[in-house]
Amino acid sequence: MSRNGSGTYSLPAGNPVVTGTTISSTWANSTLNDIASALTGSLAADGQTTASGNLNMGNNKITNLTDGTNAQDAVTYSQLVASTGGLSGRIVQIVQTIGTSSVTNSTAYVSTGHSASITPTSVSSKILVLNNASFAQTNLGGGNAFLAIYRNGSAISGGANNSTATGWSFVGGGRCNSAGSYYSAILGGQNNSTNNYDNAMIVGNGITADRVNATFVNNLSIKNIPNGSGGLPSGSVYRIGSALCIVP
Repeated sequence: MSRNGSGTYSLPAGNPVVTGTTISSTWANSTLNDIASALTGSLAADGQTTASGNLNMGNNKITNLTDGTNAQDAVTYSQLVASTGGLSGRIVQIVQTIGTSSVTNSTAYVSTGHSASITPTSVSSKILVLNNASFAQTNLGGGNAFLAIYRNGSAISGGANNSTATGWSFVGGGRCNSAGSYYSAILGGQNNSTNNYDNAMIVGNGITADRVNATFVNNLSIKNIPNGSGGLPSGSVYRIGSALCIVP
């Protein structure tokens, strides 16, 4: 019967023999053929046998492996560490450049819980960072200025030297902008900071938020202001002559 599918070998029927049993060619041939079949299905230690299925290591290590040299060779731990400069703080999953078209394949992004420095290969490069609430992201100047970074709830799109440090925040363009608070956004400009004030929105230059739930601008211009309050909800702005009014 050879092996039972789980790797256990059992002798065929008629075994084991007892003292005084007459040895027949039928018994000998049947038993030896069964053993030969089991040996043929085994991996030879000298490498002459090619595996015909996946090898389940049962959560055990493959030890004393030599470094791989060809594209389909296994890589050793020491070889991997040497090639990446150390696993700590390195990306250990796939980085792939993608185009500007709609993407549904998650392998088109990099998913990692590690810190990393990534140089995009084109203006359409994107990075997706999942499930890391403490992740801080910054896009650099030069070619990296085109890099779009996506994280659970936060994003940096374009610009240079922009950063987000918490969740659900956004920086769109500009440079040296920091959305360091929750639910905040900075649109363009430079040297702006939400300064850890949640729900802060900034449009302009050199603005530092100083309170929550507020919008900050350098120069506000409101166009096409209604001439009356008719039909406007509470809190709406309208004008009477040159005076601005708010609907109570």
